[in-house]
Amino acid sequence: MLLFGAGSAPAQSYTYSFFDPPNGAANMAVTGMNNAGQILVAWTDASQNWHSAIRGPDGTYTPFALPGTTWTWATALNNNGLIAGVYLDATGTHSFVGPLDAKSFTSFDVPNTGAIPYGMPQGINDQGEIIGEGFSAGPVTMGFLRSADGLSYTTISNPGSNATFAAGIDNNGDIVGWDITGGSYGVRHGFLRTRDGSFRALEVPGALAGSHLAGINNRGQIIGSTPFPFVLNPDGTSLALDAAVASAPTAIDDQGRIAGSTYSGGAYRGFLAVPASGSQPAIRSATGVQSASGFGALSAIAPASWIEIYGVNLAPDTRPWRASDFNGSAPTSLDGVKVTVNGSAAFVSFISPGQVNAQVPSTLSPGPATVTVTSGNQTSAPYSVVVVPTEPGLLSTPASEVGDAIAIFLPDGSVPKTVKPGDTIVLYGIGFGSTTPDVPAGQIATQPDQLQARFEVSFSAGPPGQGSQPAPVSYAGHVPGTVGLYQFNVQVPDQGSQPYSVVVTCLFNGNALPSRNLAGVLSVVP
Repeated sequence: MLLFGAGSAPAQSYTYSFFDPPNGAANMAVTGMNNAGQILVAWTDASQNWHSAIRGPDGTYTPFALPGTTWTWATALNNNGLIAGVYLDATGTHSFVGPLDAKSFTSFDVPNTGAIPYGMPQGINDQGEIIGEGFSAGPVTMGFLRSADGLSYTTISNPGSNATFAAGIDNNGDIVGWDITGGSYGVRHGFLRTRDGSFRALEVPGALAGSHLAGINNRGQIIGSTPFPFVLNPDGTSLALDAAVASAPTAIDDQGRIAGSTYSGGAYRGFLAVPASGSQPAIRSATGVQSASGFGALSAIAPASWIEIYGVNLAPDTRPWRASDFNGSAPTSLDGVKVTVNGSAAFVSFISPGQVNAQVPSTLSPGPATVTVTSGNQTSAPYSVVVVPTEPGLLSTPASEVGDAIAIFLPDGSVPKTVKPGDTIVLYGIGFGSTTPDVPAGQIATQPDQLQARFEVSFSAGPPGQGSQPAPVSYAGHVPGTVGLYQFNVQVPDQGSQPYSVVVTCLFNGNALPSRNLAGVLSVVP
């Protein structure tokens, strides 16, 4: 599935080189890079004054300091030799844009700013449009877009967020960054803002806790640092950078080269990651295999459960399985794409260049295992996982920001606004283990069955002193007509004569589910 635009084939891996700060500085930050291989760096001295330099492709540093200023902090660089940043002089702190030789510059102050009165440029495209932080209105932090001629400013604010941070801009005017919803300690979510002003959520595939996007190039490749350092390609494929040596990527050029900073041995160093070409399937090194993200995105996998595999070159096309792919059981190959777990064939339900979904074979034993993806005649390197007997996860609500709210349905499939005592609610899950009669992986459940493990639900409640009350589970087993999907029918208990809210929690064999804080909220009207 294309996320946006069109791009060339992604690389599989990166080779890394490193460089130390100039003048023995211990706190260097890499702030920009262009197609000529020039890398922008900045650091502070003992007096907390900022200094900047341009690192050439040969590794030499050229200082960058604006004339007549106390200090210069260069934060963005484009392919036409323009640098943007901030500086301090006798009149205060201001933003600037100017050429590489630093002999002249244009000063500007972003209007209506709050905590950062001068604005903080973060990116500049080849037209000279500048984006950054500091355009503020009241308590809400926003980003800004300065036009190439400097005559106009546009607020960058994702509707509904508490704070919006613009981090990178390409020549199409597409802007990437992150926003925070739910207060200062809310979850960061990545976004793509197109030139027409519309926002689109953009996260690393499989990441439930949000993404921090740091830059974009003119091929549509995006880099970020949360939940791990990553590259997100226009075709939806994604790769993880080596977090031990490339923890904070900040710039990506049109050749896919990535520059940033890393911390080791008590000091910061710069890194340059150069992509290696190839077409072999490659599973992403960080969270490359996990249980289905809609059901918790857990790191361990279980027999007959569902997994998602992320990486590059995983498939030649994008499609789910169809009825014609079944021949007595679910398919183990779609368009030449196969998945194995410890050498046993998994059942493949969805393929794309960046993601493959599969049901784990029933025959696996607990312990270490490896997962591979084969596309045509090429097979990925094995990815290490841990197999556990069961890894239960309940379907979470699409509206949940961090995937920790149980999706609650009525028997007709609708989502309830309120329920009454005695009503039945329905939950769905994966990874809950064997049933009676059992349904092996790859087989369609043809009739109701009974979960062998113990599944319990409790309602914790509104009126003070009511505490927690068990809710009867009238059905726990597979959903007839599906593969590997469980259903739980739960009766709403009676907890009082006034309307109240309850927290729905579930136990599996007497223990909490492994998904973090997995609970649902329900309104009960007696």
